[in-house]
Amino acid sequence: PPLLDASDELPAYRARSEWVLDEDSSEWVYVYSTKRELDNFSAAGIEPLLKVGQTRLHYSRRIAGQSTSSASNSPILCVLAYRVRHSQQLESAIHK
Repeated sequence: PPLLDASDELPAYRARSEWVLDEDSSEWVYVYSTKRELDNFSAAGIEPLLKVGQTRLHYSRRIAGQSTSSASNSPILCVLAYRVRHSQQLESAIHK
């Protein structure tokens, strides 16, 4: 199945770097943070809080859903996204 329908707009939460490690998969592992965290890193070298997620939807849709429920008053930015197989197992391994 297509990752996005032809009628879908360009996702608002595109990753700065997007990698396809498995052409046949529609699962994603992605790394994201808030704009404030990344700005603090750029300006003052403060290590940003990075979060890792996984989804069987396109990652931009998942992040869009998370951005509406975020307590942060700073926009969410996707830093990296990888299209992979077994995204749940990979996310678990990253967190260990």
